[in-house]
Amino acid sequence: MSQINDALKRASQTDRLREGAAPGAPAPPMPPFAAPARSSGKWRFLVGALVPVLICAAFFLLLRAFRPNRQAPTIAPIAVSPQPSPAPAPPPVEISPPPAIIASAPPPQPALPRPAAAPSQPSPPPPPAFPPLKLQAIFYSKASPRALINGQTAAVGDAIAGAQIEEISPAKVTVAWRGQTKSLSLGSP
Repeated sequence: MSQINDALKRASQTDRLREGAAPGAPAPPMPPFAAPARSSGKWRFLVGALVPVLICAAFFLLLRAFRPNRQAPTIAPIAVSPQPSPAPAPPPVEISPPPAIIASAPPPQPALPRPAAAPSQPSPPPPPAFPPLKLQAIFYSKASPRALINGQTAAVGDAIAGAQIEEISPAKVTVAWRGQTKSLSLGSP
């Protein structure tokens, strides 16, 4: 476009010169056309070589980011072993101190008859212990809260180890077992 403008300028200059010249005089020659200076081809070569390299690198990174893993993650199963309930401790044994040796011992006294022991009634068995429950995670939502207890996912109303889940809140889970209730929270045994 600039070449056309340059040619038009030269033509108008030539026309002005002709008008000022005598009639019949030869027209002055047109000035030679000077081509604009060109930039070297080095930059074009560098840009032309660099663009495909950048496109290939971007494609490789996108392919790597969205490629599915070939190996599915493995989840180690959680082994839950039932914990035995603690056995009742045996009653403490009374140990009498050894008899002291005295130089002059008092005469032995006749043994008094012991009163007959009343037949002992068996003590009532202790109430059964609450089943061992370990709260591992809470997945809370208003619509359907869930909790991970002893490696099992359960919702309100489900039973785990005989205990029924009554309530799941963002911080704790309430369970009931044989009329007893217990609150489980994360991090507590």
